[in-house]
Order: sequence, then structure tokens, then C-alpha cells
Amino acid sequence: MSKRLLILSVTLVILTAMPVVSLAAAKENVVMWIPGTFLQEYLQGKIKDFEKENPSIAVQLHSFPWSEWHSKILTSLMSGTVADVAYINDFLVPTFGDLGALAPLENVAAKEALEDWKPNAVKAVSWKGHLYSMPVLQTSCPLFYNTDMFKAAAISAPPTTWSEFESYASKLTRDTNGDGKIDQWGFNVPIASKGYVGWATWGPWLYQAGGSYLNEDSTQVVMNNEAAVRSLTFFRSLVDRFVDPNDFSQETLTNFMSGRAAVVASNTEQQFITVLRQDAPDVKFNVGPILKDATKGAHTTVAGYGMFVQSKKKAEAGEWLRFLTNKANTARFDVDYYFIPPRRSIEREVTQAIGDPMFDLAVRESIWGRTHVSHPRMTEVSDIVNSMVQSVLLRRIEVKPALDQAAEKVKVLIGAK
Repeated sequence: MSKRLLILSVTLVILTAMPVVSLAAAKENVVMWIPGTFLQEYLQGKIKDFEKENPSIAVQLHSFPWSEWHSKILTSLMSGTVADVAYINDFLVPTFGDLGALAPLENVAAKEALEDWKPNAVKAVSWKGHLYSMPVLQTSCPLFYNTDMFKAAAISAPPTTWSEFESYASKLTRDTNGDGKIDQWGFNVPIASKGYVGWATWGPWLYQAGGSYLNEDSTQVVMNNEAAVRSLTFFRSLVDRFVDPNDFSQETLTNFMSGRAAVVASNTEQQFITVLRQDAPDVKFNVGPILKDATKGAHTTVAGYGMFVQSKKKAEAGEWLRFLTNKANTARFDVDYYFIPPRRSIEREVTQAIGDPMFDLAVRESIWGRTHVSHPRMTEVSDIVNSMVQSVLLRRIEVKPALDQAAEKVKVLIGAK
């Protein structure tokens, strides 16, 4: 055998003995978790696009029920089996950010995105100076108005201030059939709804009075100051006079569609508009601007995608997050799902694509949105607030004592002085 053939034979033996590594095995797998299934189809499509552009990275998507979402993340963090990235709402940011479970993203996000995201959207998904979720959606808490009822009451436009709202609600609370009983109410709030009565219903009025639950760095409780007392006193007076006392239910949408309520609030404008148009096409309605007292303010929800500190694929996960949150993909997502864009540069593109003047107004007013309680114990704080507000509206306790008692509970909860 020649020397050349001998070398070739040895080489073939060595190559044959080596393990076969497939192209698929050579890929770096990024694991992504999402709650529910509403994002599944959209993300599967984006994964295909991303993997075409990044053939060395594969994204594995897993969904879990909303009811298990928080506990799933917690238990997986404890066992070291958490995903690389996940869908992270604003209410998860303080909890998991404070635990050190989320990776700061200010050095992961694209520079243009950091400059493009609205300040209130960034603030909602940040904790102690760090960005923990790269936002793709935002909501507001607008007031919806029945335009036929407004016209019948000789009201030409939605209110812009507290005094206008009070005046209009009085005109809209009427006995329309002459039987001596009020059958059309000027306002509707879900008083019996434990989950929404506080932060989503009273919260905007608190912000508009210049108040807040906690101070700027979430270390002090301020929910019983003068602004809070004034706003809750005014809010209760609206409920006393202009909300049906025989219907303290959660059926805000039903009451609006049936004509029993002329004005309602919703913290999910896109769902509210869609359902109304599908299920009550004869109801004529509009969205009004955020009300102003000392200032303007509304509740907002912001959500996006975060990365866990435990991830061993941070570089690849960062590529995936930047891809998902770039201008084109954020715009496509917001159009498809009818969400307010958290990016300023795509607002016009999204509103033009949706082509809805009500949505256009909601987008313009979204700069006034605020997340309700930014603190790791925010769920428990919200429970205290919700219970307190409900007791006040049902006249079980007066405003100032209720706020003082709730404030003391929150102080103990968060360890404030």
C-alpha cells in the first residue's frame, strides 16, 4: 500500500469513528414561554422568519394556562428549569426583578428601540432603574360614551374635565319612559368586581387628582393624602348619584350594550370595541379623551418579552428579543391584535392600518397612562386597595378612615415607615 493510500485509509477510519453531528443538533436552542394561547400562532410565524435569518438558532415555544403562569415561573426558577425568555407583563416586573430572576435589558435592547419606546411604557416594565421587559403592547383605560344618548341630552362632545363629566352624567341619568323610575344611568362601574373596582376603576381618578398609591421610588405610601381623599370622595359621589344602585354587578359591557348606562370605563379598549361592534352593531358609541383635574391620567397595561438570568443562551436570546421587538414586528403585532403601540415612531403606521378614529384617539391619549402599583407586593397591595374602595362605594366606611386604614396595611406589607 502506498503512503498516500495509507494516510487516506487512516483518515477514513478516524472519520468513521467520530460521532455524526447533524445540522439541527448544531443549532443553539432558545426556549420561550408564553401564557395562554393568544400569541401562539403569531409567534410560530415569527419563529419561522427568525430562523431563516438566523439558521444557527432554533426557538422552542411552550405555552401554559394563565392560571398557572406565575406559579410556573416561580417553581421553575427554584428548580433551575426556567425558560430563556418569556412574555412579561408590567405586573410581573417588580416581583421577578426584585428577586433577581430577570436579566436587565437596557444593554440588550437596540439603541433605536430605547430611544423610540414611550417613557411611560419603559417605566411600566422597569424596576429600580433596570429595564426587564422589551415592550410590544400598551393599553389604556378610556371612557366609552353612547353617542345617541349624548345627542338626546343635547351634549355635543365627550367631557374633558371632572366638572364636565359630573354635569353630563347628571343630564344622562334619566327616566326615559315616564314611569317615575330612572332607567338610564349616566355612569356604570363594576362595584362588585373585586379584581377591577380599585386600580382600574378608581385609579384613573386618583391619578387625575395628582395622587398615587406609592411615591416615585415605591418606598412610601401616599394613598391617603389630600389628592386621594378628594378623588375618592368625588368618585363616590358620582357612583351615589349616577350609577344604578340596584345593579352593582360586573356587567359593564352588558349595561352599555342594553342602553342602561350612558358612560362606562374599560381597561381593555381593543376588546371592548371589538365586542361592541360584533355583538351590538346598532349601538353608536365613541371614546373620549382622558379626563383632567389637577392633571390627566389613566391606568395602562404594558407587556413585552423578558429574559431570565438563568439563561445559558443570552446572546441568542437577545437576538430573538431584538427581532421580536423591532419596528416592523411590533407594528404587525399591534395591528393584528389591536393594541396601542409602545413605540412612538410606528403610531401613525398602526393607526392608519387599523383605520379607526376611536383607536387613533386612544393611541394619542396613551401618553397619560400609568401602571397602577409598581412594587414586588403589588398583587397584595391591589387586593387591599380593591377591598377598601368597594367598602367606600357601598357606604360601609367613610373615605378618610378607609384610606388611612388601607394605607397602614400597605405600610406594614411593604415595610414602609
